[in-house]
Amino acid sequence: MAPDRWVVIDDTDPDLDYNGTWFPATTGRQDNVGNFGPPYLDTLRGITTDGSVSFQFNGTAIEVRGTNDVVNFDMNPDPTLECFVDGTSLGRETSSEFAENNPRLCGTSGLLDGSHTLQIQVRMQSPSRTFWLDQIRYIPSPTLPLDNKTILIENDDPAIQLDAQWRSWAGLQT
Repeated sequence: MAPDRWVVIDDTDPDLDYNGTWFPATTGRQDNVGNFGPPYLDTLRGITTDGSVSFQFNGTAIEVRGTNDVVNFDMNPDPTLECFVDGTSLGRETSSEFAENNPRLCGTSGLLDGSHTLQIQVRMQSPSRTFWLDQIRYIPSPTLPLDNKTILIENDDPAIQLDAQWRSWAGLQT
């Protein structure tokens, strides 16, 4: 049996339904935030007021990634994010006190295979703050055609065969 692989949806994908005053990041100012690399495809979608985004998918798991840049992360975070699948709250991953690109912001697995709706609700306290959405990943239904989809192949995928020259370093193959 093939391993589960994520389909990656960029923030610019037309299947995302944005509500509110979302805008694209155009300066590249977020490209070097943190230690986990630049945003996926060098794009982000931001909002400085309350808003939401919805996405319909067929699959069994989903996660949201963006740029974590939260103030008051432990008491009264700004911005706040809450994710829902089919109307059920997933909450949000615990925010880091450090700004970082590409962390998982929310997600769930173990969904019944089928059609689902993800909704991300963003609440802003200060218009000087920005919430940045980067990508959505989901594990597709096994029968879903994957034509024109971007598939994430992780470094530990069994389809990748490494010869004896490769070594593990901090859990990564180098």
